[in-house]
Amino acid sequence: MTGTDEVVQQLRRMLEDYRRQRGRRPARRARAVRTGLDALDRTLPHGGLPTRAVTEVLFGAPGAGAMSLALGVAGRAAGDGRPVVVVDSEGDLYPPAVARVGLSVEQLLVIRPKRAADGVWAADQSLRCPAVGAVVVRVGKLGPSQSRRLQLAAESGDNLGLIVKPYSSRERTFAAVQIVLEPEAAGEQADPAGQADRVCPVRVTVLKVREGKPAAPFIVGLDDEAGFVSVQSMAVDRSSRARRRRVGA
Repeated sequence: MTGTDEVVQQLRRMLEDYRRQRGRRPARRARAVRTGLDALDRTLPHGGLPTRAVTEVLFGAPGAGAMSLALGVAGRAAGDGRPVVVVDSEGDLYPPAVARVGLSVEQLLVIRPKRAADGVWAADQSLRCPAVGAVVVRVGKLGPSQSRRLQLAAESGDNLGLIVKPYSSRERTFAAVQIVLEPEAAGEQADPAGQADRVCPVRVTVLKVREGKPAAPFIVGLDDEAGFVSVQSMAVDRSSRARRRRVGA
């Protein structure tokens, strides 16, 4: 969808529909949305990502599955049929591909802003709309003031915000949770399922969690066709990880 006025009108229509039906529905409370990665959910205080909050999903390199993870969580957050807003600043989202992560194409509202500032504004307005189930934003960079703005917007709405951006652009954040996904070098971990040709090992690290302490990093599998797959999740030694990051910096 293009055009700022068009987006605003659609959000207003959804909000009006929500308000008409609000009297028939019980009031929603903040809840936790499962990520689909059991090893990750076990590290989070309530077994998932909190609603009425923003989570940042950082990626160390393309192909780490950050967008797949975000879209999958968004689909679970909007499981009651509410739409999912995707702010596609890069313009490379392929809607039919989202079906692989369990998100219905009919629920998608895709916004392709011409400027980065327009994308943040669209995300802010979408997060404030309780008729929206989740908001996924793909950005190249997000400053502290913008991070605070989106977190406040999520707190005022009844949905979940997911910011996908490169790890290299990491700055001070007001997000409730911050996660980084990094492809693991081939051969560093065993392949107990014998799927080395198909499955890429991905290191998952929780950098920040508001109501708890980050746990040790661990490894999961990412399949090009099936998304995240069940493999033997393995904890990663923090000192080893720190040494690799210093070398690669």
